Amino acid sequence: MKNNKKKFNINKAVDSTVDFLTKDIPENKIVIPKNIEFITTVVSILIFFALFMLLLKLTFNGNEENIPKSYHSYPQLSIEEYKNIVNEYGDKATLLVKDYMLNNNNSIPNFDDIASDIIIDDYHVSCRDRIINRDGSIYLSDCFIRGYYGNYDYQYGSIKD
Repeated sequence: MKNNKKKFNINKAVDSTVDFLTKDIPENKIVIPKNIEFITTVVSILIFFALFMLLLKLTFNGNEENIPKSYHSYPQLSIEEYKNIVNEYGDKATLLVKDYMLNNNNSIPNFDDIASDIIIDDYHVSCRDRIINRDGSIYLSDCFIRGYYGNYDYQYGSIKD
């Protein structure tokens, strides 16, 4: 028995389907926007911005008490006040280091070991760069006085070998 089945040609089927679907539409009437990606991007950005604004509105609810205090709304320190506070902090740290070295066979402490013992009335000082030299002197820079604004470039002490 011979197999009289015809082979199915997929390309011919697709072409005939496309021809059937587009036969009533003239070619000059098919319009595909050239900037569809740009339009989609712009609409997405606008929707994102609107959602962000809505989220801000719901978060703060129009109540200014919920808005965090700006760094610049703290009392301003003059350069002299700032230097005096950092100098006092550095002097107290130096005394604590010298005392530590006397009591511990001249071993140099880690600054974190003495930092909690440095007490200055009405101020809380923290410095990003804190170095204890071998002779017990202190180098401090990039200091911040919590609750006050005064970001001055002042260094206490010097870095030694």
